[in-house]
Amino acid sequence: MPSTRGADVELIRPVLPRHVNARGTLYGGWMMHWLVDAGSVAATRVARGPAVLGYLDDLFFIRPVPPGSILSYRATVEYVGRSSMAVRVDCWIEDAETGERSLATVARMAFVSVDARGRPRPVPDPEVVPRGGEAWEAAREWLEDVRGRVSDRAERALDVDLGGFGLRSVRVVRPDAAVYGDMMYAGSLLLEMDGFAAAAAALHAGGRVVTASLDHMAFYWPIRVGDVLTMAARLNHTGRTSMEVEVKVITERPGESPARHCTTAYFTLVHVDESGKPAPVPPLIPRDESARLRWEEAARRKERRLKVLAEMKRLAGGPGVVGRDGG
Repeated sequence: MPSTRGADVELIRPVLPRHVNARGTLYGGWMMHWLVDAGSVAATRVARGPAVLGYLDDLFFIRPVPPGSILSYRATVEYVGRSSMAVRVDCWIEDAETGERSLATVARMAFVSVDARGRPRPVPDPEVVPRGGEAWEAAREWLEDVRGRVSDRAERALDVDLGGFGLRSVRVVRPDAAVYGDMMYAGSLLLEMDGFAAAAAALHAGGRVVTASLDHMAFYWPIRVGDVLTMAARLNHTGRTSMEVEVKVITERPGESPARHCTTAYFTLVHVDESGKPAPVPPLIPRDESARLRWEEAARRKERRLKVLAEMKRLAGGPGVVGRDGG
């Protein structure tokens, strides 16, 4: 029987009615979940064992995905270090009736090969990914940049301050959210975080919202079954039709281990009307110096985001789904 090892994986997912959002198109949380599914399978095959998501680069939803569509996820391990791997996942929409395909999104992720307790372990055979070439070199440089961005993750894990976060959700992590022993699956966490961000945005907008993008995010601390998980959200910025929502995740095991900061993500969501078109949102007025600084930081993130999105739409060959102000 031939080996299934390799650096490429393709997953197919049908978009069912239960996967859609208020606009009637694919809910962003499911898109994120399936992207992680594809990346995890590819990384796990190369690692010959558990591999967990350590970093997710900027993610844009280039075009809406209607129910009945077929999504094709192509995951490629482009570079392998000692225990880390750079994985690219391209997601294509296929029209079930015509067979036509169009690009939905592209994700770049860093996975880490781990043992049963979640500690990094060497990839047994890094040569499974051919060295050299443009893609290999670009992925190597990207992974080096990621390592620099998360070099302070031990310090960031200690940042458990939730001051200024008005909306919170607290629950115990159940076994059905786990992967590789008792560690919570990153795909499940992203699904929950996207829903929580949407709730915060909908409360401000006073109507339906859809996810347009997710800024790059890193994972600083693992979440395990039995931990008390706290999600906190706050609105940082509004445009004409869009909002930036910050979601911070804290995990702890009362009586056994102190609270730790797992990750923080910045979601851009767009308010839509009954027809699914972008609609204006109430302006957010910073009330104090802290809120003003968050607004300014969010405005800089938005400016960077628009430049990246413009390039992605050019490569995808068509307009994306963003607010009238560009997200």
